Amino acid sequence: MANLFALSFGGSVVGGAVRVISRTGPFDVILKSAAEVFHYGSNQSVKGLATEVITRTLGAMGADALLEKVSDILSQASNAAVRGLVSTLTNHILVAALDDSGSAEAVWEGIFTNELNKVTFAFLLRNMLGLAKFVVDLVEPAKRYAAADSVDGQPDQHNVHFEDRSYNELDVTVAMNRHALICQMQRLAKSVIFILTRSMTTISLSDIDMDTTLKSDASASGVLVHLETMPNTSNFQRRVDDEKWLFVNGICGEPYWLKLYCKKLRDKFHRQIMGVFNRSDGILWDVIECAGERQSADAQDKLIQRTRSSREAQEKLAQQLGTALWPGCRDTQSFVVVIAYSQGCLLLRLVLEDFVNKRTDHELRVMKQWLRVFTFGNPSVDWKIHNNRSGRDMYLDNHASHTEHFANHADFVAKLGVLSPSRPDDSGYRNVFTNNSQNGIGHLFGTQYSLNDDQYDAQERSVLLACAGGVAMKDLTGELFYTVRAPVD
Repeated sequence: MANLFALSFGGSVVGGAVRVISRTGPFDVILKSAAEVFHYGSNQSVKGLATEVITRTLGAMGADALLEKVSDILSQASNAAVRGLVSTLTNHILVAALDDSGSAEAVWEGIFTNELNKVTFAFLLRNMLGLAKFVVDLVEPAKRYAAADSVDGQPDQHNVHFEDRSYNELDVTVAMNRHALICQMQRLAKSVIFILTRSMTTISLSDIDMDTTLKSDASASGVLVHLETMPNTSNFQRRVDDEKWLFVNGICGEPYWLKLYCKKLRDKFHRQIMGVFNRSDGILWDVIECAGERQSADAQDKLIQRTRSSREAQEKLAQQLGTALWPGCRDTQSFVVVIAYSQGCLLLRLVLEDFVNKRTDHELRVMKQWLRVFTFGNPSVDWKIHNNRSGRDMYLDNHASHTEHFANHADFVAKLGVLSPSRPDDSGYRNVFTNNSQNGIGHLFGTQYSLNDDQYDAQERSVLLACAGGVAMKDLTGELFYTVRAPVD
């Protein structure tokens, strides 16, 4: 083993290792000895050795050649010996990666020094059974809603989700859905590698700038997806072109899925839909980042440091909303509608909070008159902002013409926010529509969130869902719909 360690400072470590092993004895004996050495070595020394081995061998051999050599060695050893070596080495590398100088620890400390995140993760731990059921329900669309006795795997036409079959994000018979899922796996891997490689240098949470850009990426975060309304066909006899509709997606955002969501909204409401792309950085980092955005900027501690993709999406959303609301600081003559989903709700709240604290009184009056906000699966702790002018927290509803929130009763993400059992009465959430039916499961916007009025429990009709088929918002009058409540500070 001494010879093997010495070779780690040369060029071809694995090639040298093969020669050493071939001279010294059976593979099982060598691997067992290696495991024992790693077991007794310090975390720092193991990490240093691993870093040196990876750096030098990748430079000399390349990743493909390195993996082939490792595969040759391990394939000739028993499963038990391989497991012993891999388990011991992995444990030491991960523990060493979390030492007090690594970015991995910065992330870990950032999560648990933020009081909001402590509450979030405590809730997850208390509700592990519900979380497991949520995951099971979340992947249900991968079966395309086909019955177990189906012979062709086609969706069951009696299933309530049948009409949303063309928006199914997990339908892997569609090539671009497969593409998006593979991208998500790649981003997850890159985010984990990013954290572990940064653990070799001293770095603080605020210095971490996660980047999971892929070679296949054609769209940066913040890019707009513009879907025009369909021509006046039999399905689109009524269309509304004077209203401005914006949509911003949530976690695990991929361009094709954003287009699916915009198409779903366009087909349902007969509007032009402008999608603001909030690109994912892998589900791990998306969730960590999302957990740290669930309150207003003023209430956050550390994890308000968002990734470049998240910031770019927020900036583009602010630009589009500002242009639509205040063209030359004159009053617009049609409603500006923004629909936010999942993490997109958190980005929208940050944008609106910035508007309230930086825009003129005249601009805020215009926003109050013409802006309408609708959220789906909102994970935000509350729907309030901190007003720097008054020094008080205020309801966001006070700065919009109308707001509605939609949630599936079994959506675990919504239970962190709009459906939280511990949500206080003064959380600012009003006009909440809950799908309490057996179909009110999952978090996917394309195939699990309904846009049908009859799926939601409410004493009043939804303004948003009443616009289906091309009904203009300005035509919605009467007692069937909510009226704007008096401001509440």
